Amino acid sequence: HLHSSSAYAAARWPNNFKRWLGMPTLTEEGVLIREFAFSSVLWDCGLVLAKYFAWRERQAQGSVRDTQVLELGAGTGIVGLTLAKLGAQVIATDYEPRVLELLQQNVLENALSHAVTVHELSFAHSSTYLNSRRFDLIVASDVLYGDHNDGRLFLQALEKHMVSSRGCPCLLAYTHRDELPLQFFVSACKHGLRLERLEDSSRRVVGSTTDDPGAVFDGSCFVPLDVSRVPDAIRHADFAEGNSAEVQIFRLTLPDRKASAPSVQARL
Repeated sequence: HLHSSSAYAAARWPNNFKRWLGMPTLTEEGVLIREFAFSSVLWDCGLVLAKYFAWRERQAQGSVRDTQVLELGAGTGIVGLTLAKLGAQVIATDYEPRVLELLQQNVLENALSHAVTVHELSFAHSSTYLNSRRFDLIVASDVLYGDHNDGRLFLQALEKHMVSSRGCPCLLAYTHRDELPLQFFVSACKHGLRLERLEDSSRRVVGSTTDDPGAVFDGSCFVPLDVSRVPDAIRHADFAEGNSAEVQIFRLTLPDRKASAPSVQARL
């Protein structure tokens, strides 16, 4: 049911209506997405991160073509599917059977079976990890929730795959809500991960779900966050005009380890 008291649900009425009718949504990056229920919805984080990669594709040496990408907690698969359309080879992972079924449906909907593989991966079960694979990039969007583990299980899965891929970077899209665990970011820094955030020249956080990518991301770069101020920097972020969704894009790296593909890390 659509709750009239929820401004967010009301704003998403067109997508909700399409979901109930079983109709796919076409993103501005040309990806068809089917949705259902709460766990497999086209959230703003995924849209913003997908748009960022579309912008990177336009930049000099910004292509992800032929890179090996792991998407953690893929949900609808919006980020991985966008990357596949840009030429990457993607393994899109999630855990719930219905989500995996939807993921596969979206892969077929976009005729991307040659570029996207769907895999069951649970953050809590290391036996499902893909430690034997080597990735150039890990992506994740809206994977932190207000649960009892404070993001520890996601950090466990992320770190294992970054290390097994010799320090490949992770791009994480995040929208802060009061109930979400900032402890993930604190723990990531304590574990030796370098945390950077995509900002403009005025140190405002950039992102948008609908605007032209150039207008949103031109002039932006990843800026290291002061480890001692990470929670406050995230909780009280200054957002650029147009970033009404208040999405923050982070880059996490292991600077003390040799990257599996330095050229990929440098251009992302």
